[in-house]
Order: sequence, then structure tokens, then C-alpha cells
Amino acid sequence: MNSVACLLLCLIFLSLSSYSQGINQANQNSSGVPLGPETDAFFSQVQKGKQKLPAGPPSQEDPFSLADLNRDGKCDGRDIKLFRKVLGKCARAGSSAMVSETDFDLDGCVTQKDKQVFLDLWQSCKNSSKRGK
Repeated sequence: MNSVACLLLCLIFLSLSSYSQGINQANQNSSGVPLGPETDAFFSQVQKGKQKLPAGPPSQEDPFSLADLNRDGKCDGRDIKLFRKVLGKCARAGSSAMVSETDFDLDGCVTQKDKQVFLDLWQSCKNSSKRGK
């Protein structure tokens, strides 16, 4: 084999080696996690989950304040009255959805901590509705 043929074979080998390294790098994301069957399986599950979502436009932000418990567009004494009814109650099978909605710290019960959060939200809602008038 002459030196030119040897040089060409070496160049081809180096090119293929560089190409192979490029492919390996392309099959990794920015965090260095290799892409492969596990990743494909993960995204397949995501796609299945997306298919279960209701059709139509994306959901929009709830227009009501978290303190507007009766969803009448106002933060008033009626909301405070509703909160007082669930204060001290814990979520369990058959309990009012209001218990879950007012359990702001997600400890399973509507406690004094939740009351403080509710009152802060209620005051903020009340103040923002005054500015809007």
C-alpha cells in the first residue's frame, strides 16, 4: 500500500470517528443525560396524558379571588361567614369542598394559619375592588 492510500484511509477513519462522536453528543441533552428508550417511554406517557385533556382552548386563570368563597365577584362579609363555617374542620370523605378550598397550607384541616392567609387574601381583594371603582 502506498503512502497516499494509507493517508486516505487514516483521514477516512478520523472522519468516521469524529462523526460518531458528534452523533453521541447529539443524542444527549444539555444536562448530559443520554436520550434513548427511557426518554422515549417518558415522552410517550406525556403524550398519552395530553390526549386525556379536554378539547378546546387552554384553561384560563380563575377570575375570582381565593377569598371570594361564594364566587359572586365581591369579597364581603358573606365570604367571611363561609370561612367561619369551615374553620376547624378537616378534609375527609364526604366533607365539603369548601374545606379543601380554604386549607391554604394543605395540612388537611382549616386552621388558624389558614385563617390568617384567608384574611390577608380577603383584605387584598377588598382593597383591589375599591381601587377598581
